[in-house]
Amino acid sequence: MEFDLGQSGQVALWIGFTGLFLSTSLFYYMFLKQDHGKKMLHSITTGITGTATLSYLAMALGYGHVVLNGRPFYWMRYCDWVLTTPLLLIDLCALASVHAEKTTLLIISDFLMIVSGLLGGFLVSWHRYLFWGIGMVFFVPIISELPTSLYSSAQRIGTSTGKTFSTLSKITLFLWAIYPIVWLLAEGAHVLSPEAEAICYVVLDLSAKGGFGLILLNSREALQEAHVSDSGYREVSQGI
Repeated sequence: MEFDLGQSGQVALWIGFTGLFLSTSLFYYMFLKQDHGKKMLHSITTGITGTATLSYLAMALGYGHVVLNGRPFYWMRYCDWVLTTPLLLIDLCALASVHAEKTTLLIISDFLMIVSGLLGGFLVSWHRYLFWGIGMVFFVPIISELPTSLYSSAQRIGTSTGKTFSTLSKITLFLWAIYPIVWLLAEGAHVLSPEAEAICYVVLDLSAKGGFGLILLNSREALQEAHVSDSGYREVSQGI
């Protein structure tokens, strides 16, 4: 079933595609210029914006949605988020040299949060709010761990790493906290128009992915500290 998103909403999707495509191209260029053995975060970050680029291209071309109660529900966004948000967390965990156990916990929590939003979006009854609430429960470990144990780990690596992690984690938590609010107003209560919904998500995605990547990959001292720390951590781990 087709749905006219409106000119502003359609333009927003194309802006999202263009911005993320340019970000991916830039991050890939930075990957090529980086020394061998120090490209992991560049690889992950390029993959984040690259995945989002494909998602926005599909949505801009009119794919990746169903119409529920006369309103489009873009399930394609969740295909994007279920891949890219764990990668964003992996970036942060790698920067802070966090153990695999905690990284796994955060990734699983994030995955369940995204799936909860997806399932809720497909529902037209009040049950969608139940799934939204459950998704927020899975958000709690992320909210609690990033500014506490992960930040402490980043601080131990070095001053630059601590500052960069603090900036990125604050931006991430702030932006990620806005997503469920938009969900409530758009997919949930249908207060936001589809055009306004598209614009909000484009701004959030460009900031949470492209903006995140620009800050991370331009923090050269932090990346150097994190690489040295990670190398040392691997050597110690292998020796145990």
